[in-house]
Amino acid sequence: MKWFKSLSRGVQIIILIIPLINWIIELIIRWSQFATKGKTKFLLMAILATLPTSVALGWIDAIWLLANKRITVNN
Repeated sequence: MKWFKSLSRGVQIIILIIPLINWIIELIIRWSQFATKGKTKFLLMAILATLPTSVALGWIDAIWLLANKRITVNN
């Protein structure tokens, strides 16, 4: 997750807009959050990111990142 945060916001948004790449990034981010923090909300987000329809989750994250400077369910 730290490597993603170290990227500029513009690069983060571009990565989250490209469908296949955003799905892979979502998988990495969501499952690593669950692995390190172990909370139920992170498990739910990881499961949602695993579904093929999670490309939409990446687009939501891109919009959220634009508005709030962080990815959804980050704490």
